[in-house]
Amino acid sequence: MIRWALTNYCFNGSVTYAGNIDGSTSTNPNYLPSNITSPERPFVPARTTNLNTTPTTYWQVDFGGSYPIDVVGVINANTGAFTLGLSNNAATVDGPTVSVNWMQNPYNWRINGNWRPTPGSYRYLRLTLNGTSPTRLLGYGWRSSYQVGGLFAGQMQTTPRDIGWDYKVTTVQPRVDVGPSHEGWRQRLAMGNPLVRLDMHRLVFRGTGAPGQNDQLYQWVANEIYWEQWDRGLVMLRDDFPEATWMMRRLSRPEWTVKQDFPESDWELEEVVR
Repeated sequence: MIRWALTNYCFNGSVTYAGNIDGSTSTNPNYLPSNITSPERPFVPARTTNLNTTPTTYWQVDFGGSYPIDVVGVINANTGAFTLGLSNNAATVDGPTVSVNWMQNPYNWRINGNWRPTPGSYRYLRLTLNGTSPTRLLGYGWRSSYQVGGLFAGQMQTTPRDIGWDYKVTTVQPRVDVGPSHEGWRQRLAMGNPLVRLDMHRLVFRGTGAPGQNDQLYQWVANEIYWEQWDRGLVMLRDDFPEATWMMRRLSRPEWTVKQDFPESDWELEEVVR
């Protein structure tokens, strides 16, 4: 089942940290702890100063109040092994926790993932490093420190009916090939990092009344309004594949073919890496 969450309570949250976190505005102004609240900017991460996780090393986001949360996302980490915890206590984690060991996402070759904690209202989200060596990700040389591109905490939305089984996942590799018309040689210019595009098909049941009147079509179209308002969100492709997680936005517009039996529509999402 594909799911998504649009409101990120980490956004504009205040960040505290402990241990060997790089928090210096003078020595490394591009990798500050506050970067961890913007998962839509995965290549502007928060980083540690080294690989030493003693004393305990963590980032903690204060949402500014307790909010209902049932999903946590981690975007573009260079290690998949760490502990996540939710809490209403700034000094300690008194809510649900999980220790994960995520693999690289097979489609963008980065480490993303989502955790489904016990639903509840929480104020703090903490990511604690456990000392596992960073993974060498494609195109990165950051083996001398840990990094996290962003955190997400919010509430999942589910579809009234899942997408079709036949979906398409494209790894977009931004590049320009330069060469003469005779094609005797080619110079490839890499213009950015890989990103994921999802092409899906939606098929829904009509209700007993007019199409779009308190039926599955109505629920899908209502969801499109929220996508338009928020522009981007945390997307989870499958319940049994936590690494299939991205920050994405819609490329397609709401366009439904309302047939007599099953209204249907294509749906295209693309990873946000701005």
